[in-house]
Amino acid sequence: MLVETALLFVVTFAIISRESSPAVFNALISHEYMPVPIDVPSGMQTTGFLFFKHFIRNFALWFFVFVTAQLLLYSRQCASKFQKFKLNPTYPGIKLMGREALRSIRGVCLASLTEVVILYLYQNGIFPLFRMDGGWFDITITNSTLVIFRAVVVATLVAIVIGETHFYWTHRLLHQNRWLYQNVHKIHHESVNPDPLSGLSMHPIESLIYFSAAYFVSAVTPLWIGRLMIKMLLIEPLQGHSGHALAETNKVSDVLMSAGIDHYIHHAKFQYNFGANPIWDQICGTQFPLERRAALLEEFRTKRSGRETSVEAEKED
Repeated sequence: MLVETALLFVVTFAIISRESSPAVFNALISHEYMPVPIDVPSGMQTTGFLFFKHFIRNFALWFFVFVTAQLLLYSRQCASKFQKFKLNPTYPGIKLMGREALRSIRGVCLASLTEVVILYLYQNGIFPLFRMDGGWFDITITNSTLVIFRAVVVATLVAIVIGETHFYWTHRLLHQNRWLYQNVHKIHHESVNPDPLSGLSMHPIESLIYFSAAYFVSAVTPLWIGRLMIKMLLIEPLQGHSGHALAETNKVSDVLMSAGIDHYIHHAKFQYNFGANPIWDQICGTQFPLERRAALLEEFRTKRSGRETSVEAEKED
C-alpha cells in the first residue's frame, strides 16, 4: 500500500495545483500523444525518437526513486540512521548491487519499449478494446476537481486489481514452472537479502512479463491510465525491496508496510507471498502463516550474513 498511497498523494497534488502547475497534471493525466518534431522521419526513426524520450523520462523516475532510496538506506554515510529498521542487519555486496543496477536499467528500457508499443496501439485505434468506464475517465484539465479525483480513484482501483491479479499469477507461474524458475526468475532471487536496486533486477523475459500488466490495463482504459500504470510498475517494487520496515506495533505503519514485509519474506521463503499485496495470497492460501511472521522477522534480524539466510532457506524449501 505504501507506493500506491504515495502515488495517490502525487496525483492529488497534481489535481489541486493544476491551474498553477499544469505541467505536472499533464505529465500524469493527459490524453495527448508525445509530439514528434516535423524533421524526424516516419517509421523506425520516429519509433526511436519516441523510445528515447520515454526512456529518458522513465529512467529519471527510476533514478530519483530507487537510487535515492539506495543512497539513503545503504550508503555508508546514511545507513546507520536507518539500521534499526533493517529487516536483516547484513548488507549486500558492491558487486551484487552493480549487477542489480545494470539489470534494472535494462528493465527500464523494456518498460519504455512497452510504453511505445501501447502508444502505437492507441494511435492505431486498437486500444482500448472496449470501454468499462462509460466516459468517466475522459477527463481534461478543465474538469472540476471532484470529477477528476473520482476518475483517478476509480482508475487507481482498476489498475491495482488488474495489476495485482496479473502479478500474482505470473509470479506464481515463474516459481512453479521449473524451467522458468531455473532460467528466468532465479536471477531475481539472487538478491536473497533485497535492497532497492534489486526491485527491477530481472531477466529480460521476466521484465517483459512484468510490464505486460500495462497491456491489460490499457486494453480497457484511456491512454493516460495506461501511462500511469507504467509508472506504477516502475516504482512498485520499491516497497518489497527496500530491506527496511517500520515497527509492526504501529497499526498504521503495518498496513502501509505489510506488503513490503511480505515480499521480503518471499525472498527467503520462496513458496509463500507471491503477490505484491496479500489479497490473492489470502484467497489462494499462499500467504506466509501470520503466527510465524514475527518469529521469522526476528530471525532475519539476528542473521550474521545474507549467505547464511540463503543457505538455510534453500534447505527448508
